[in-house]
Amino acid sequence: MPQIGIIPKKVDSSVTLAPLYPYHDKAMWAYIIKKDENAKEFTTTDRALDFEMITSDKVLKLRLRNADIKDTTLENIDITSSGIEVIGTKIGDIYKSNQWREISVIAKAVGDIDAAGAINFIFTNQVITILINGTRAVIFSYRPAYDYKESKIYQTSVFISQNSKEVRASLSDGYKKKISFNVTTKEIDSGVAEILSFALQRYCLMPLWNSVAISQTSGTLNVLSCDTNLKEFDKYLIVWRNFKDFTFAKILNLQSGKITIDKQININKGDFIIPLLKSTPNKSINYDLLTGEVKSWTLEFMELK
Repeated sequence: MPQIGIIPKKVDSSVTLAPLYPYHDKAMWAYIIKKDENAKEFTTTDRALDFEMITSDKVLKLRLRNADIKDTTLENIDITSSGIEVIGTKIGDIYKSNQWREISVIAKAVGDIDAAGAINFIFTNQVITILINGTRAVIFSYRPAYDYKESKIYQTSVFISQNSKEVRASLSDGYKKKISFNVTTKEIDSGVAEILSFALQRYCLMPLWNSVAISQTSGTLNVLSCDTNLKEFDKYLIVWRNFKDFTFAKILNLQSGKITIDKQININKGDFIIPLLKSTPNKSINYDLLTGEVKSWTLEFMELK
């Protein structure tokens, strides 16, 4: 009687089962490298890299593997995200059968606030797309204690003639917002100094507390229901619960009573929805040490266009 051989089945997306079989689908595969709570590495085939808050150059890694029986060539690398660099492979690299390479993707500190985009690894007969997410900013999420003010500053040049007649000329289109307030924090738990240090070198995103809107619904949503009347929403917002618990989002569309954002987020009825302003702090920063642990900061921020 002739022997019947066991033909191995192809595996779709299970990295852990892959070594048991000669190949996955005959194609290029991408495995995102992550770490668990014990800092142990594991891989996933979810093709997305989330850099979260980018305050300095940040590195995430992935592996590219040729699971085909034929060689393939990396024809091009197309990056649509700002300030992203790829290390570990280059255009023209030949991936032999069952060969893999570890790739470092670096999100540079300099780039657009919204780092969202994609990396397309274009091979001879296939394109591997890795989605990129991240935000280049720090958010000053501390709630003001008192003396919170928002004002509008118009910059003008004033020429005074010999007969005391004044001629004024605008130095910029429109106005800039200025925010001033006091905030009190425990020194041992405070991140205020770190945020200000970063913001003085670049910028930070400031919540506009006079434009707080209250969420009217709960769920996992990308359309937020709230009162938008007379609120100064522009490009970005946070859903704020406390200074450590908030979610950043990009505004895609603004309508009366509704804000559409770029992703689904968890939100509860009563959460604060607050517009954000790109700004820089005054170089003169004052604080009082109220006790051995508590500081009271007097701060001022100016809008950056």
